[in-house]
Amino acid sequence: MQTKVRCRCGAVTDVSGVSPRLGGVDVYCTVCGTVTNHKIS
Repeated sequence: MQTKVRCRCGAVTDVSGVSPRLGGVDVYCTVCGTVTNHKIS
């Protein structure tokens, strides 16, 4: 299970404590402010 999400700006966010959802997890980047959808498999 991949628990780190890399943003377009290069920042890495750890999502290991987030429960997986069917539609994916929305991850907010604290560096550039973008929101990306990440599917935890």
